[in-house]
Amino acid sequence: MKPNRSYLFTMLLTLMAGVASLPAIAQIETPVTVRGQITSFDGKLVLYPATVRNKQTGARVFSDQGGFYRIAARQGDEILISFIGYISDSVKVINLAGTQVANVRLNARERFLPQVEVSGKWNAYQLDSIARYEEFRPFLEAKQQTLVDTENAVRVDSGSCLVRLPGLAPAKGSAQVQ
Repeated sequence: MKPNRSYLFTMLLTLMAGVASLPAIAQIETPVTVRGQITSFDGKLVLYPATVRNKQTGARVFSDQGGFYRIAARQGDEILISFIGYISDSVKVINLAGTQVANVRLNARERFLPQVEVSGKWNAYQLDSIARYEEFRPFLEAKQQTLVDTENAVRVDSGSCLVRLPGLAPAKGSAQVQ
């Protein structure tokens, strides 16, 4: 039996397309180790423990006491490096396989507190508090004086309490509060 020419041609094209796609598949599957050291911008401070994260895979590692890190990635992945008090940076993986060295120097993030005014003048709240103190000074400075006269209070049948004015006799049938 003779093979059909169109069948052979189709098989040959399929084989060539499969072989041509192998480098692309290998590129996706081949891991790259990204490693390096994380320091301050001037290189004098080792940043430990800085966070190193692969944005595509979500893998996360921390730098060691020397500021060194190592993380698995693939070509095209973005590696994010951050440390508290510093501006984060990123590295793009360009190697197809093997190891890529990326020493990172982070810039310090400067944070300033809002301006504070120190003055010898009283603010509105303080002035109001002083005025209220002056208004109620006789009551606040009186020794052992209650604000409500409970001695002359009378109880009414409904259970509510009335305050008697001095000099008036209690109503008949009402009991004084003890």
